[in-house]
Amino acid sequence: MTLKIHPLAQCLPKMPDDLFAAFKEDISGLGVLEPITLLDGLILDGRHRYKACLELGIECPTRVVSDVSPHDLVRSMNLYRRHLDKSQMAMVAAALLEPYEKEARAELVKAGEKHGRGQEKPMANLPQAIVKKLPATDKAAKDFGISGRSVRDAKVVTEEGTPEEVQNVIDGGAAVSTTAREVRERRPDAPPKKKAKGKMNPTNENIGWAGHSWNPVSGCKHGCSYCYAEAMTKRYGNSFEPALHEGRLSYPANTKLNGDTNNRVFTCSMGELFGPWVPDEWIEKVFDYIKKTPQWTFLFLTKSPERLPLVEWPVNAWIGASVDVQSRVDAVTASFKALAINASGNIRFISCEPLLEKVVFPDDLLNVLDWLIIGAKSEGKRKIQPEDEWVELLLNQARSHDIPVWFKDNLIFRPQETPIVQV
Repeated sequence: MTLKIHPLAQCLPKMPDDLFAAFKEDISGLGVLEPITLLDGLILDGRHRYKACLELGIECPTRVVSDVSPHDLVRSMNLYRRHLDKSQMAMVAAALLEPYEKEARAELVKAGEKHGRGQEKPMANLPQAIVKKLPATDKAAKDFGISGRSVRDAKVVTEEGTPEEVQNVIDGGAAVSTTAREVRERRPDAPPKKKAKGKMNPTNENIGWAGHSWNPVSGCKHGCSYCYAEAMTKRYGNSFEPALHEGRLSYPANTKLNGDTNNRVFTCSMGELFGPWVPDEWIEKVFDYIKKTPQWTFLFLTKSPERLPLVEWPVNAWIGASVDVQSRVDAVTASFKALAINASGNIRFISCEPLLEKVVFPDDLLNVLDWLIIGAKSEGKRKIQPEDEWVELLLNQARSHDIPVWFKDNLIFRPQETPIVQV
């Protein structure tokens, strides 16, 4: 006869498939060292041991308990020996609320008898100090080391959520607060949800030279093999075809400038704004919104520098070009020389990330360059470093013309030279 699982045991997360496979292999070699626990013929503790034994075709030792609280058993036998996050803990607490609710009702009746025997609604006559102590969820939360709000959220998810939502929180795939909010918003009497205004995204250490990123235009047709933007976009099943997102144009105006963050914005970090395929109208719309938010400084990078001198630049824009190989230098030089005349007030910069080969800048370019960024080639956690000599050459060129240099965090450049000993 196949044993069934006690309902209270179902509130604990299932073991992931890879861990269960290793767990079953361990049982195959050593056997079951700890019997499973049965209450009223149902498995209260040890469902994964039992499942492994069934799949292995071996007997599973059992022990039977009686005259005990199943809630106390589940809590003591499972909760404190599992690595549960706060949301998973809240789901367990919600499943074990029954004894807490009985205790709370008993306290309510007792307090009602003391402060107003015979009242249909004894709560009306209770001092607030007593009322605040009654919620069962708060008592359960205290025992489980979590907040009462988390337990109340878990109760909402358990009672009103879909089976998929409940299981997702139990298994650690979703936060109980987020799921509870979604469940409450589906209620017929829920107030209309206010649509939040879109804002720019804060950057991380991968883009340390800007405080935010903004992508009113995304997508590109350059087809660079190392493009992180294309890889990231397609990883989430989205198209990398160039597109204008008009709903994002107002993001800079909706974003509050934090005094702890620089005001630089990497613009179109997930696309190319100046490719020959981009309509003039897209650029004009982006620039119009840039002009409306002078508190921000917008940084652009392009592999199509030829178009840069042909547009009218806002004063709060920095104009950048990507140079990963020597063959890009001539076009950037011609473009930046023209920009030095018709957009002289704008910062001009070059990003050599990834630096794929030795690059030499002519003096004509260095004379009109304001900033240089150097970085490695990132392939996930793997950072492919350029040759030290290539980095040193760029650094020396910049130093000779008093150009500030920014080394990206993915760049490891530490000269380790030793003197040549004459023999």
